[in-house]
Amino acid sequence: MHTRKLIGFGRNSFVISLPKEWVERNKLQKGQDVFLIEDTQGLRVVISPQGKPEEKRITINTEKKEYPFIRTEIITAYLNGNHVIEIRGAALSEPALAQKIRELIKDLTGLEIVDETSSKIVVRDLIDLNQVSLQKMVQRIDLIIRSMIEDTIQCQEACYMDNIMHRDKDVNRLVFLVFRLIKSCFADPKIASIFDIPKQKLITYWLVTMRLEKIGDQMKRVARSLCSIQSDESLNKREKDRLIFIMKNLQQDYHEVMKAFASGNMVEAYKIELNFKCHIEALDSLLENTHHYELARTIDQLKSTASSIKHIARNVGDNNG
Repeated sequence: MHTRKLIGFGRNSFVISLPKEWVERNKLQKGQDVFLIEDTQGLRVVISPQGKPEEKRITINTEKKEYPFIRTEIITAYLNGNHVIEIRGAALSEPALAQKIRELIKDLTGLEIVDETSSKIVVRDLIDLNQVSLQKMVQRIDLIIRSMIEDTIQCQEACYMDNIMHRDKDVNRLVFLVFRLIKSCFADPKIASIFDIPKQKLITYWLVTMRLEKIGDQMKRVARSLCSIQSDESLNKREKDRLIFIMKNLQQDYHEVMKAFASGNMVEAYKIELNFKCHIEALDSLLENTHHYELARTIDQLKSTASSIKHIARNVGDNNG
């Protein structure tokens, strides 16, 4: 935090000095425009978004590396906001490795292969930041999660595992994109000026997106369990009915917490957070009366889902305003 004194300048203006390190970090020059934006947090200085953000490039060498390691490097390069990723190595002449990398690129939103040889794959980010909305991306993730929860509940009668798996991949693509953009906002002030979102709210988006991804992962696992026990006669109807009843209550709380998050309704968020204990007690009660392994695992996954809903409720206040 920096403190500055107001200096009178003429009859109608005042002047404050800007910290030298801030000016240098943002690569500002004498005479360049900056913007003053007034919001609920006060008056903010925003740099002029002149030109495009600086292009970041990285080269990844595949020599003597297994695919899982290469995959991690590519995803990390994507999340770190690199605009051009060049993957090099003689190993790319192997059709199996090259195909895995192509499939990975397809799963990273905005990336396109622009050049490819037997020893090189060049990937470029084609996202237009002016056409992207973090809020809309989080809303899109929410809509997909809602459909995953609904189909997971229906897995008691028919298995929708393939559809749920496809939507889980859609969630992962959007989550990676959200994380990439938020990291870019913190790393590059020019990108931050395009989105014009306070840092606290960026952190909130990050935390909520993490919880949404976790709920999606748990629904995928719960669906797999329900598909395996739907015709299991060792699990009685009463246990199945209780499980579905709890899941529908969690579904309702999920809908309400995302509505509260969108509107910043703290009262509703508090109510949902208080429901957490009720969900855990109901799941523990079901667990105490069963020796069924798959049901016990499902209960543990639903506890994790309830915890994620509670943590989203705690972030509602940070999204208000």
